[in-house]
Order: sequence, then C-alpha cells, then structure tokens
Amino acid sequence: MSSPPAPRRSISGTLRAGLAQMRHADWAKPIRNIGVLLLGRGAQAVFSLVYVAMAARTLGPRDFGILVLIHSMAMAISDIARFQTWQFVLHYGAGPWHERNMGNLRRVLKFSLVLDAIGVAIGLVVMFIGAPYAAMAFGIPETMDTAIRLYGLSIIFMVVADTPNGLLRLLDRFDLAAWQNTAMPAVRLVGSVILAIMDAGLYAFLILWFGAAVFEHIVLFVLAWREAVRRGIFSKPDTGDPPPWRADKPVWWFCISTSVNSSLQLAQSHLGTLAVGWLLGPAPAGLFRIASQVSSVLVKPLRQLFMPAILPELSHLRAAGRLKERMVMVRRVSVLTGLVATGLLLVLILIGKPAIALLAGQDYVAAYGVMVALAAGGTISAWAVALEPLLISNGKVHFITAARTGSTLLYLSLLYPLTLQFGLMGAGYAAIVQAAVISLLLLLRVTLPSAR
Repeated sequence: MSSPPAPRRSISGTLRAGLAQMRHADWAKPIRNIGVLLLGRGAQAVFSLVYVAMAARTLGPRDFGILVLIHSMAMAISDIARFQTWQFVLHYGAGPWHERNMGNLRRVLKFSLVLDAIGVAIGLVVMFIGAPYAAMAFGIPETMDTAIRLYGLSIIFMVVADTPNGLLRLLDRFDLAAWQNTAMPAVRLVGSVILAIMDAGLYAFLILWFGAAVFEHIVLFVLAWREAVRRGIFSKPDTGDPPPWRADKPVWWFCISTSVNSSLQLAQSHLGTLAVGWLLGPAPAGLFRIASQVSSVLVKPLRQLFMPAILPELSHLRAAGRLKERMVMVRRVSVLTGLVATGLLLVLILIGKPAIALLAGQDYVAAYGVMVALAAGGTISAWAVALEPLLISNGKVHFITAARTGSTLLYLSLLYPLTLQFGLMGAGYAAIVQAAVISLLLLLRVTLPSAR
C-alpha cells in the first residue's frame, strides 16, 4: 500500500519556513547583520540624498560643484592615505578575540592606531601642499585656498575612525555601527534645512559639512570605547604572548595592500567626481555628484553593507576552521545581492528622471544618463560582492590589489577620451567597464582551490 502524498505547502508557508531558516543558518548571519546595518544605512542614504539635493538647489550648479569638489578632494586624500586598518583589526584580531586573549587584541588595536596616525600625517601634508594646485585644476577661485586647507583637517577624523570601526565589527556590534552611520547625514540634513531657509552661501555649507564629519567620527570613538570597556578588553591582564602577526611575515604587505586596494576603489566615486571637474568644470562635477548620489541610494549600499557584514563572519569561520560553511555563505550571499541590485536598477531606470527633478531641480536632470550607467556598474559589482572579502580573509590581498590596479588603470585610460568624446556619459561608460573587469578577475581567482 503506497503512502499518502505529502501535503503541499502553501506559498506563505514556504516563505515562513525560508525566513525561519535564515534566522538560524550560519550562512545567513551576514544577512542578519545587514538587516541591522540597513536601518542606519537606509536612513543615511535618504538623509544624504535630501541634504545633497538641498545644497544643490540653494547653491546652484557652479557653487554646488565647488562644494562637492572640495569635499571629494578631502575624501579622496583620506582614502589614499589611510591603511584601511578596520580590515587589519578583523584579520589579526579575530584569532585573539576567539581565544579571549585580550592582551594580543590590545596589541592589534595599538598597532592599528599607529598606522592611522601615519595615514593622518600623509593626508594632511598632501592636502596642505596640494590645495592651490587643486584649486587651479578644478577652476576653484584662488581665494578659497585657505578654505580648502581648513576643510582638509577633516582628514584627521576620517582616517583615525578606521580602528574603532573595525573593533565594533569584530565585536559584532553592527547595531551601534548602524546608529553611528546616521550621525553625519542627520546633522547635515538639519543644517541644510536651516541654511536653505537663510539662503546661505558656499562657505556656510562648507562649515556644515565639515562639522558634521567631525561629529560623526567622535560618536564612533565614544561607542567603540564604551563597548571595549564593557567587554573587558582594557581590564584583563596581558598574557605575554607574542603579537598575533609574529608568524605572519608580510604584515606590512597586508597593511599596504589593503590601503592600495581601497585607494584604487576611488575610481568609481571621488576620483570620478574629480576627473569630471578637471575635464569639464565645477558645474558638470555637480551633475556627476547628483548622479552618483541618486544611483548610490538604490545600489551602492548593497556593496557598502555586505562587505563589512560578511568579512567578520568569514574571518571568524576561518579562525574556527569551518571552510565549507564559508563557501556556502559566499555563494548564497552573492546570488541574493545580485538579484536585489538588479531589481533596484530597473526601479532606478523607471523613476530616475522624475526623482532628480523632484529632489534637485530641472537644472540637474541632465545627470540621468550617467546616473543609470553608474548604477549599472554598481549592479555588476553587487553580483561579486562576497568574493573580495573571501579573498581578504584568506590573505589574498596581493591578488586583489593587482586586479584592482589593472582595472583602475584601464578605467583611467578610458576616462579621459570617453569623457571628452561623450561628456558625462563617458565617465559612466568607463565605470561600467571597470566594474565588469574587476568582478570577472575576482570570480576567476575564487574558482581556484587555493582561494577556499
């Protein structure tokens, strides 16, 4: 006698079962962390879009272009100068934290802060020396040299924030990171409303953006310090063990490689704005920033969220020797991220023009085409978002650096002729090519057995 057929599960029942599995499965932990980060990043994205739009409406294309060029200079220099020590904290701190060896964890944090201090010194020297040359290259009035240098002091806070950022991620306090992410955009949003009512000028917005950046990173330091004290990181005695990187000879190579790798990622963000400003002037740079801002609201947060969310989990799994679980996590996270990014790109194509007109005004609708191109590049990267943290957790930073160097050189070689030929759209075409090349290189490397 045959057994009765199994009852068919309804769609809602299947969905509930899938969600229940995600609540407990190891591979889904980064996604659960992303859900927490999304609260902060979502608010940050909306706030950022609004305050940028208000600055664009209040200042007009030219002054707004000058504002974003000065801001992009400071951001670009800080990204180039920093050692991305949050990755160092995760890579070398996961073992001591897993073993509850607080002495070694403190050594990791101290060394990380030394690297941050070196980055600050490099960034400030570059900013202070290069300010007048940058003003000349981007068509910024010479009278703003002092303002550029003063705004450059924000580099101090941007660079040294990497260590507390890495500590919060190591301690799995993504909830604190989520709330901290809203500090700067919230201050800029409130300030922008006030300045728009006052019909304030360029200098007022520079002061606002600078002050908000300082406030955000002070909040980060306070949160990380309180969490470290609560976990007993500073109170437990030193065991006298050698530093966790003692057996890892290329520790400086790891630090420099992660720094170079991050600097090369400027090709799709600050470097693009600066290149457009240099080739086309401040007003087109303002259009490019609007395009980048609108496209990033729907697509870029996926990459910004998944990278910090999955890297700690991959580092912990590697320290525990659970290699198969790592590959399951990478495959499923990549597919999920790619599908979501593709759907958001379609939404952006449909609502892009009216969204720009509503937020920034008709003067900025010309940014629609390059906005879609930038979002398409971001979507390509989203399909490969889990590959880079997998290679980083395996210490394959040298390959990532080499691959990104090649793709960025290709981007730069295309950026100049394409921008001169097609205007803003040329920068978008170059970004798509760059995203496709780096994603393909990462995929090819991950397929090798040594990457697992």
